[in-house]
Amino acid sequence: MSIQIEKKLREYPSDYLTYADLCALLPSTDNARYAQVKRALKEGLLLRLTKGVYCRGGYLATKMPHPFELSHYLRWPSYVSLESALSYHGLIPEAVYSTTSVTTMRKTTVTNSFGAFNFKTLPKSNFFMGVSRESNEEGTFFIASPWKAITDYVYCYKKNWNNLEPFIESLRLDDTILIPINPDFAEKLIQYYDCARISKFLKGTLSS
Repeated sequence: MSIQIEKKLREYPSDYLTYADLCALLPSTDNARYAQVKRALKEGLLLRLTKGVYCRGGYLATKMPHPFELSHYLRWPSYVSLESALSYHGLIPEAVYSTTSVTTMRKTTVTNSFGAFNFKTLPKSNFFMGVSRESNEEGTFFIASPWKAITDYVYCYKKNWNNLEPFIESLRLDDTILIPINPDFAEKLIQYYDCARISKFLKGTLSS
């Protein structure tokens, strides 16, 4: 790889790049750019995450990509939810071996050298309601609050549950550390999903 390309990748302000970013970073003919990207991939200084999405690798990477942060570059808009969010909040004991997220795009699974990433589909309006932005030394990512992750789970997996009890039994949810859902937030969730199963689940949970 030429010193010029290596320098451009090193100085790029993010570890993640799309193909459009590479086009702006490496102005050249399509064939010449393809050859440069192919060489960078071969040398491990550029890693392909999915079609059109890359990250810096080898000694050019400033850190190991965090799966939660990486998931946003695979599908956007998206946020971490379902089993991954429940595990992150300490609500389920089982280890989660893939990163589970939700998106407004169609559902899909992406597998690369950093693991498997599963995406389920949710309604677009008020998509980020009940979601927080988290930052630490490993990365920055968007993640569902406990109750948003729970209702996402019921919605995405089409669970016909009357209250929280089947959830506790099925996933061994630790309800001793789960703060009861706020009735106003429950009503907002019912309006958001516009789904009879969610309405039954939340109303049953509030009354139990």
